[in-house]
Amino acid sequence: MSLAVVVAAVLASAFFSAAEMAFIAANRVRLRHMAEQGVRIARGYMEAFQHPERLLSAAMMGVTIAHVSASALTTALLLRWLGEDGPFWATAPFWATVILTPIMLVFGEILPKALTQQRATGVALWTFDPLRGAAWLLTPLVWAAHRIVGGILRGLGRPERHDPFVSRDDLRLLFQVEPHGPTDVREEEREMIEGIFDLGETAVREVMVPLVDVVAIPQEATVVEAAARLQ
Repeated sequence: MSLAVVVAAVLASAFFSAAEMAFIAANRVRLRHMAEQGVRIARGYMEAFQHPERLLSAAMMGVTIAHVSASALTTALLLRWLGEDGPFWATAPFWATVILTPIMLVFGEILPKALTQQRATGVALWTFDPLRGAAWLLTPLVWAAHRIVGGILRGLGRPERHDPFVSRDDLRLLFQVEPHGPTDVREEEREMIEGIFDLGETAVREVMVPLVDVVAIPQEATVVEAAARLQ
């Protein structure tokens, strides 16, 4: 029975790790489009993304609880197998750590995240409801953790910040693709996107044509006259 619970803890860690990666890496443009089409889970995802710290905290707390539970149960199993009077009884916690650490890292975190990253949007759709349910169950712990962290930050003179989850610099970095790299963004499109980010720093005189340099034609001019003027 205890061994089955350990396996369940590893699977729980894998789920929360995959859900965390999916929540971060999902294609939000596609999800927004699905939400506009009435897909309930996609709409819930976009609403939850307004305050992502709640679900992300729940996912990380779920991983932590799974790790602690697996470690405690593995230690209990080793104590039972080694026997309380055995010569290696006192080393049970050490061997539990040695055995469990690579298993939890590979099967509980690294592998689920690597697999999820390749199909994050699809995984986000089927993990969202369970993750939201876990967040509801863990609300007291998540709330307490946020309060403690906030108190520590204020004590250190660093008030809590609520920066956007995706910043302007993140978006700029996303579109800074190599001209000849594996992408379907053409060079002229990349330059246009870069121009959008720089628009706030562009002076009006840099993009407008002075009136004296504007080519104008009379309102009553024919198409032939207009074409001749523009040549």
